[in-house]
Amino acid sequence: NAETEEAVRRSFKQWIEGLQLPMPEQVPYMDDSFGDEFVDRKSMSEELQQKFDGPVHLAYNSKAGEAEDAPPRVHIMPYPAMDRGTVFTPTLEGF
Repeated sequence: NAETEEAVRRSFKQWIEGLQLPMPEQVPYMDDSFGDEFVDRKSMSEELQQKFDGPVHLAYNSKAGEAEDAPPRVHIMPYPAMDRGTVFTPTLEGF
């Protein structure tokens, strides 16, 4: 969670680089109902655009699927959002 979209994107980039996780090709927007995904703010209603002017929540999954080569998935939602919590399940080599 962050106060602005810019802050969450900056933090996300640092986090991904620091942990050497795969960067998704795009970071789409999603409404709080998980019903609609938007590539950019211009494609959403003005009311939804205003929700992204405040605090936002970012959800990231480095392997969004069961396949070993599944691409990473991420989305930005207005905060507070319906999904809550953090699940971090790294695969550690040698254990």
